[in-house]
Amino acid sequence: MKKSLTLLVLMVSVLLVMSFSTRADEFTQDDLERWNKAFMTVVEQGEKLFHSPALGRNKVSCDQCHPNAANTHPETYPKFQKQIGKVISLFEMVNWCIRNPLEGDPLAADDPKMIALLAYITYERRGVPLDPGKHYVLVPALKTGYPSASPRTSGSRLFHRARPGTSPRGTSSGTPWISA
Repeated sequence: MKKSLTLLVLMVSVLLVMSFSTRADEFTQDDLERWNKAFMTVVEQGEKLFHSPALGRNKVSCDQCHPNAANTHPETYPKFQKQIGKVISLFEMVNWCIRNPLEGDPLAADDPKMIALLAYITYERRGVPLDPGKHYVLVPALKTGYPSASPRTSGSRLFHRARPGTSPRGTSSGTPWISA
């Protein structure tokens, strides 16, 4: 009798666990729309911070080095960063930029400002395949055989000729990039 009762309790427990795990993955179109709206609100907050000198003390903003989050390459993190001397995450790189060029105070990983910055940076590079550890280097036009960038030749097009099949989103104008 004890074995039967134990088996019954075990079966009921398994069924309950299965029913709860199934429900966790269920969502409606309204849920998706609400979640996307919340995400885009955070992306917009990140965009405002990125283009504002509010993160530092010297009136420098992120976009002075990275227009529209170009050249941040979030898809390549974690990777080795020469200026830090070790493999780091995108979060650590953002804090390095806040401390150094911006002369500001670092943000905690769960700080809404950090979450907003990371959301904006990664959103700007959406569609680009993940490539952790990858480095991109500037290559003079003479070495690559590609024409120098001019107002008529965007660096984005040069990059994509050098690295076919990549997305042009987020590459900076006038800068030919190839992978190292």
